Amino acid sequence: MEGDKVRRKWDEAQTPYQRLLATGVLSQEQQERLQALYEQTNPLLLREEIYRGLAALWDGALAQSGTAA
Repeated sequence: MEGDKVRRKWDEAQTPYQRLLATGVLSQEQQERLQALYEQTNPLLLREEIYRGLAALWDGALAQSGTAA
């Protein structure tokens, strides 16, 4: 603190994956497995899949309640 002011210093932005690698607790095999998963994951496609699933849930809920959307 400087007088009555609080100074904050923020780390560089990192993904949870990057933070986990930085800890050094993973075996080489675990690192390789996570690296492969990280490289094949497409956040945009994942987001679209989540929203499609949510839409299906809402459609099912609305169909059961008899409410038209």
